[in-house]
Amino acid sequence: MRSICPGGFNASTIFTVCVDEFSEVIRQAIRECGLSQREIARVTGIAQPIISRFMSGERTLRMDTASVLIHYLDLELAAKKEK
Repeated sequence: MRSICPGGFNASTIFTVCVDEFSEVIRQAIRECGLSQREIARVTGIAQPIISRFMSGERTLRMDTASVLIHYLDLELAAKKEK
C-alpha cells in the first residue's frame, strides 16, 4: 500500500487534512491505475460523472466516496499530526 501521509495516528490529537493534497494523491492514483473512469465507476459503484467532475477539479469527494476509491486504488490514509 502507498501511504498518503506518513506518520502514525493518535486518537487524542487533533488532526487537519489538507484536502487539496489528499485529492491530488487520489487523482494521481486514478491516472496511474490504467483504467478508464467508466471502468472505475463500474467496479466501485461510484457514478462516472462524479469521478469526472472530481478529476477535473470541479468538485471534491464526500468522505464515503473517497474511502471507496482509497480502498479500490490500494491507498492508505494515515493521519498526520499538525505542528
